[in-house]
Amino acid sequence: MRIMILFFLNLLGSFYGLSQCINAPLDSITCLYHFDDDNASSHGNLTFNDIWGYVDGAGQEYAILGGFDSIYVFDVTDPVNSFRSATDDPPGTSIWRDFKTFDHYLYAVADQGTTGLRVYDLDSLEVDKLHLVTEKTDDFVRAHNIFIDENHAKLYVAGSNVGAAREGLLIYDLSSDALARDPALISIFAFDTLIGDESLNFYIHDLFVRDDTAYCSHGTQGYFIWDLSKAATPDSVKLVGFMENSTSTSGGYVHSSWNTDDNTYAYVATELNQGDNLLRQIYIVDQTDKSNPQVVNNWKDPLLSGCGIIDNVPHNPFVAGDLLFISYYEDGLQVLDISDPANPGRIGYFDTEPSNTSYNGTTANWGVYPFLPSGTILVSDTKNGLFVLKLGCQNDLVVSNDLIISDKVMAAKNSVSIDNTSLENESVLSIHAPIISLQGGTEIKVGSQLTLINENLCGN
Repeated sequence: MRIMILFFLNLLGSFYGLSQCINAPLDSITCLYHFDDDNASSHGNLTFNDIWGYVDGAGQEYAILGGFDSIYVFDVTDPVNSFRSATDDPPGTSIWRDFKTFDHYLYAVADQGTTGLRVYDLDSLEVDKLHLVTEKTDDFVRAHNIFIDENHAKLYVAGSNVGAAREGLLIYDLSSDALARDPALISIFAFDTLIGDESLNFYIHDLFVRDDTAYCSHGTQGYFIWDLSKAATPDSVKLVGFMENSTSTSGGYVHSSWNTDDNTYAYVATELNQGDNLLRQIYIVDQTDKSNPQVVNNWKDPLLSGCGIIDNVPHNPFVAGDLLFISYYEDGLQVLDISDPANPGRIGYFDTEPSNTSYNGTTANWGVYPFLPSGTILVSDTKNGLFVLKLGCQNDLVVSNDLIISDKVMAAKNSVSIDNTSLENESVLSIHAPIISLQGGTEIKVGSQLTLINENLCGN
């Protein structure tokens, strides 16, 4: 059974265009915990940045959140009752931080300041203060990104301030506990020097490494694959294959990528481009033949696309099994089914910045971490902090004392109850559940639209 309730502000049609602006699948992601701090230091709208996760030996799960002047750690083992368990305030400030974990250590870099590589022992989280065990500043003091190839216990530093590696990498050995605690430099080199053409810009914005093969996002230069199996001798580093930038291939600034589990496909995010809708999207790259990676499809489906808006910007993609998780700035977290890897389809999203009516750049959803064993999803937003999410509907959803100001879809397997909630002017709410209850305190403003659909779209 389907019931629709419509209210109109006036005969001139203030409702005009609303239905065309809805481009939302079933909202099958539940928010279990949210952290924000209005008093935190910031640079404009940039208060928070990167997110990563960690699981200790007892199975406790944690979120690591970057701030402008801080590093936060949250215990998210019981997601609904998550709490901040430790912090650190590194010297200086940075709007760009990056984190990775290995064994029981946390590695942190920043692309502003002079903190170098900071290593924390996460075994000491119970003391409410991150335990800094190493601060390495001899090799570099600033870097944009790091990646850890866990199978080979190597840490890669990209986008550093070091001239010899500004357009290349620093590689560290983590192969013993002593080395994981205080990493040893294996190699330092620049790709432009290796290929003998220093006129080319081989700055690495981000990289994915698996089994000594680096899949590098070289910004304006393109997407390149390198064999680093003999990187201890930089002259032995080999170019495997590449895909230069053009509107028919990777179309823009290649920001970051992630591989499928078998490495045959990569999902490449492009960022910071103007122009037609071929840019600023996710490219699906078939790299079965690594010497000749090819774009076979692309994905771009803005939440506001019904209004003709195409400038939403992807940031970081991550593959977890048959799902692709993308932090998509002002379009929040996007989750795609990639069981057919060349033809992804969206199965859900969570908008961390739901009030935007246009796309204005590269703020809001910065990062996502979808690899916790429990299935809990960690998301960071530059203005709104940490979101702890779960993919899938709740059995029963109760919404009370809420203000709905943008298009939204709610769903539950059994029932949805709405109480003391205001559906504001020109907002649209669609509710899916076998049982739907609207309590007396709910106010539906004129100019808004409420649709009630008595069916279970959440599955079993």
